[in-house]
Amino acid sequence: MKSIRMLFVVLALVLIGVLVAGEAGQTQDRGGSEPAAVQSGTAEGTSAAPTGGPVRQLEVQPDPSASYNASIRIPVAGLKPRTSDAEWQVGGQGGCTFAASGNQNTWWSTPLYLPDGSILRYFRMYYNDQNTTYDSAAYLSVYDLYGDLVTEWGIFSSIPGQNYATTEQLDHEIDYALYNYVINWRPNVLGSSMQVCGFRVYYEYTWGLAFLPDIQKEY
Repeated sequence: MKSIRMLFVVLALVLIGVLVAGEAGQTQDRGGSEPAAVQSGTAEGTSAAPTGGPVRQLEVQPDPSASYNASIRIPVAGLKPRTSDAEWQVGGQGGCTFAASGNQNTWWSTPLYLPDGSILRYFRMYYNDQNTTYDSAAYLSVYDLYGDLVTEWGIFSSIPGQNYATTEQLDHEIDYALYNYVINWRPNVLGSSMQVCGFRVYYEYTWGLAFLPDIQKEY
């Protein structure tokens, strides 16, 4: 009986190792070098927070030695206006979206899901900003379980000649027992000259710990 249990544990660990290695090959980013290529944008002609409350407008060059080992990309397919006073369309290639008509100040939102217990490191927005007057704004917002804003980190589409903006290094532990996480975006201008093309969140996570089997000693 003990030999059968031991064989089952060994097989389970081998399978877990294969699954984790495959997932890591798809999503892990070793070395933390990519976010260091940019800095967060500055707002021009835009207001600050989407909902009020504490805001962190970050304009510091990210640390190239930041500790992150994974990332997740969020396409704009799930990003929709909060209210019905804005009409949206997609760009010519289908990967970006913009406010076609209505209220250009309406916030658009999509939920963010990261592994519970992971450490948030960077928030990045990809955009196509051809507008010379206004910048779009994106926030990674943290809400409590009652819907109140706890904190958020903002970036803007204001870096000349570039199509993405990134925050400085962050240090927030994902905790779904206390918080909900949402990405908010506001175009601040109507038309295809201001398009958002997706987001990326870099985080630090201890691989495999959540997948280990619960092995108890038999008495």
